[in-house]
Amino acid sequence: MRKSIPINILLFLFCILQVQAQIQIKGQVLDESNKPMDFVNIVCQKDGILLSNAISDNNGIFQLEIKEMQSVDLSFSFVGYRTKVLKVEKDKLQPFLTIVMETEAIALDEVAVMGKRSYIKADAKAITINIPKNSSMKNESMLELIKKLPGVTDSGGGLSVAGVSGVIVVIDGKQVNMPDNLMLKYLESLPADNVQTVRVMKNPPAKYDAKGMSGCIEIINNKTYQQNSSPFISATIQGGITKKNFLHKESFGLRWQPTARFQLHADISHNKINRHFIQDMENGLFLNNEILDYNRNTLRDLKRHLYNYSVGLNYSLSPTWELELCGEGYYDDWKAYGSSEAVAVNKKGEEIGAITSQITSVEPYGFHSIYGRIVKSFVNRGKINIDMNFMTYNNRSDGSVEAQGTLIQPVQTMLSQPLNIHTFMGKIDYSGAIGTKATWEIGAKYDEAHLFTDIHKMINPLKTEEKYGNRHIEKNAALYSSIQIQGDKDLLSCGIRVEYSGTERKTENYITQWEDQKKSYIWNIYPQLSYSHDFSQNFKMGVSASRRTNRPTYINLSPVSWPTDALFRLAGNPNLSSEYIWKGDLNLFLFKKYNFSATYSYIKNGIYYILKQEKNIVSTFPDNYPEFRNIYFNLNLPFSIKNIWDANINIGGGYSVLPYSSDEESFTLKKWSGSVNLNQTFHLPWGIDAEAITQYRSKIITGYLQAPPFFMTSLSFSKDFLRDKSLNATLSLKDVFNTMSIGSEAIGTAFPFKMRMTTDSFCVMLTIKYLLGKNWKSKNSIHIDDSRFDK
Repeated sequence: MRKSIPINILLFLFCILQVQAQIQIKGQVLDESNKPMDFVNIVCQKDGILLSNAISDNNGIFQLEIKEMQSVDLSFSFVGYRTKVLKVEKDKLQPFLTIVMETEAIALDEVAVMGKRSYIKADAKAITINIPKNSSMKNESMLELIKKLPGVTDSGGGLSVAGVSGVIVVIDGKQVNMPDNLMLKYLESLPADNVQTVRVMKNPPAKYDAKGMSGCIEIINNKTYQQNSSPFISATIQGGITKKNFLHKESFGLRWQPTARFQLHADISHNKINRHFIQDMENGLFLNNEILDYNRNTLRDLKRHLYNYSVGLNYSLSPTWELELCGEGYYDDWKAYGSSEAVAVNKKGEEIGAITSQITSVEPYGFHSIYGRIVKSFVNRGKINIDMNFMTYNNRSDGSVEAQGTLIQPVQTMLSQPLNIHTFMGKIDYSGAIGTKATWEIGAKYDEAHLFTDIHKMINPLKTEEKYGNRHIEKNAALYSSIQIQGDKDLLSCGIRVEYSGTERKTENYITQWEDQKKSYIWNIYPQLSYSHDFSQNFKMGVSASRRTNRPTYINLSPVSWPTDALFRLAGNPNLSSEYIWKGDLNLFLFKKYNFSATYSYIKNGIYYILKQEKNIVSTFPDNYPEFRNIYFNLNLPFSIKNIWDANINIGGGYSVLPYSSDEESFTLKKWSGSVNLNQTFHLPWGIDAEAITQYRSKIITGYLQAPPFFMTSLSFSKDFLRDKSLNATLSLKDVFNTMSIGSEAIGTAFPFKMRMTTDSFCVMLTIKYLLGKNWKSKNSIHIDDSRFDK
């Protein structure tokens, strides 16, 4: 026993010496515009012998370890960029390296389509939009920014890409795990101040959830830090005037890296939003054995105060361990007041009845989330990521509708609906490289959501009372793997995702003791494949395919209905099935500038809302239809005149085939749709940048309803002030012609329906941003990116 003690001590000291002998090489890889590059392959060699290798992460950061201090060769390679070799001398190793990659003229995997000031880049996997530094898009919410992206459409009930509804949103590697209606509210609460890059992926890799048939929108915020003992603080003040309201927003941001191992960020904002809405609806209504035109006009004033916060830290526990923690949330004080007038007209145009209503709604929302990530890197063996996320969402909706008129007896409907959602997500993945030509990734994910809501409805003077409880649980477990192989002129990526998912739902009437419950779980496989080939310097082609799904939400499945006015109700359908899609993409890249893509989608069991009438009450509820086919074309065309004018025009068009069937008629609908996005930047004298964004979309099919045309134009003028350009002022004119509107109308003629909602969307807005701390830069800082505080 005594002899073993010195031996153990010697072994312990030997291990310490071995650890201390290891040398760490750390740095960041950037592109030509100083944007971080992920998945860059880094190889460390000595006289042709491989010592270590690594892959840069989402922020372009990499780290290598070698056993002892020696002169080595570092090789940096990424498809579409020139391979860069850096000789690191034994006595001249810097603590942090900054590597700038240069575009390869021969490889066309990433094609800039916006001239020197690249706005849009396209490759076989995604369309990447680099948001300009002083773009007016950064003055709006994250939701408004997404709506302005090429190929993205707001149909009134959700977002769609390439003519297909259902999308997942990922922000800085964290997926927004919410039902569609709540996700839109969450995105509306997030300021777009720090957005750097947005990627639209129609066939995302296997590591992303299979839900979201149209693909994935990935948002990357600027998180470049400067190693300095002094923090950077940004302050933004924004004020706007509409026809009837005054808007304002205040936001503050902090970025601080006191040491090489510790980074801290914090953001808070307040946004006051007042809006005036006008909703016109024309509907065919079967009343008293006669088909009538039931026309309703609703005026509504919305008053909101949005409070948003985010705080987080990154800490390097050791050369191979990294920790990221983030907490965020928002509170939405939402109040709406309005009135509604409805008139029923017979076939002769004679008014035979009317309803007037007063509407009040108070709906405060609260959201809080905690996110954590641990990264463990292994020398020559890749790295492991462990992600965990907890989220809670609370909402209480209290509203009342007082209606009277010749069509009904005076009635007051009061509705109270508290909603609580709690979710958990855990994910682990392991990624690495095989030589210098291939990368791989395997992983597993589990997420669970619990939803609790009660509906309390009272109708006076009938003294009718209804009380419902709804419990909804979603569970999803997934295993996934993918591999990417890069050749001289070829790039192959394939992956597969296996999911076991389902729902458990219970709905009960507290008064009648009626209840309805259902449990459903299913296995599914979702493959993904993409391939691209360089035929010449001026021509490249890529193809991709995937299978994806959309699952019914708690709103879709709930059998409880609630009124929107005296004659209309909304309801769910507990018998809904998940919808599935097969998608295929063809991408052509011409002359290193132009991009053409065609997307074919085949959907089974599509979920869309239909209309039905029972006993003078019109109900809107979801249902599955057999199949839906869509082909969508997209063309990116860049224009540039030296340093004066840059523009990008994005033209989209789709052709849809939908079998339509109702109790009164059946036919196959075939319809074309089109869209145009024009983004222009003018570089004017005196350092002024002007931006013009124009969007147009024709009618599009959204199931058994279709959305009306859409048109909007916005302008902005931006200028930097002070010697160090730390002060910026932007004047924005949003929706110059006040034409923005959303709505829907029926496809068939047996049950006509048309709804259109407009708002006072024209807004004159002034945004002033000041960056405090720009003069505190350290002379020892290797890389500084001031654009991280872009408005």
